Amino acid sequence: MQTVTNFSFKLLPGLPQSSNNHSYSKEGYTLHWPNPDTHPHHFNRIAESAFSAFQRRHLERLAHNADSSSAVLVAPIIQGGQFNIREEESVFKLLFRHLSGRPFMDLTSGYFSLYAPYQELVLKALNLRCRIVVASPKVGTICLYIMSLIKLFSQANGFFGSKGISGRIPEGYTLYEKRFMKAVEEAGRLSAEGISLTEWEKPGWTYHAKGVFFFLTTYALISNIFRRMGISKSIKPSDPNPFWIN
Repeated sequence: MQTVTNFSFKLLPGLPQSSNNHSYSKEGYTLHWPNPDTHPHHFNRIAESAFSAFQRRHLERLAHNADSSSAVLVAPIIQGGQFNIREEESVFKLLFRHLSGRPFMDLTSGYFSLYAPYQELVLKALNLRCRIVVASPKVGTICLYIMSLIKLFSQANGFFGSKGISGRIPEGYTLYEKRFMKAVEEAGRLSAEGISLTEWEKPGWTYHAKGVFFFLTTYALISNIFRRMGISKSIKPSDPNPFWIN
């Protein structure tokens, strides 16, 4: 929170004692912009510098305190393309570049629109077993091979049934799913041992989970990732099976 305060609006009661051209006051409240020399639409470089410094300090502490005997090491990564920070992309590319054995990936998102470079990585990793769990709406215009994978009568997508243009959002995400699964089928990867897609459903609930779980079969890979992040921790064959969560 402290990192982002220098480039975030603050909602304050009353009128500020000092203001600038980027702050707004109305009905007894002020939306205050803390940096008068930077337009709120152009704080990218400030954010990049702040996040980079924050992550650098955190990784230095993590590297200093890393215990080689610990079974768990949490190393957060930051992704903010608009701020020129793409740690997640770097880690994913490194993961897929060195995959060996028979790794397994669980991927879930309530609103499925997998980043195109990630789609390519998943499709080309022939040794990867990938299970995707999503929440799709009740949409009647889906081709047959998708119908065999997804229950069409779920209402787990949070935008399902909403008024106005937002009510069409679930159909857009379903279109993304359709396109991706068509690419999966064309690549010959559509199977329980290749790439599969299923839908989460629970009456009265909506689905908003998002993340990736990697179960790896190689120890050198996770050690290599830690080294790239400046952490000198090696994973030994005697350790529990390594995995990566995002």
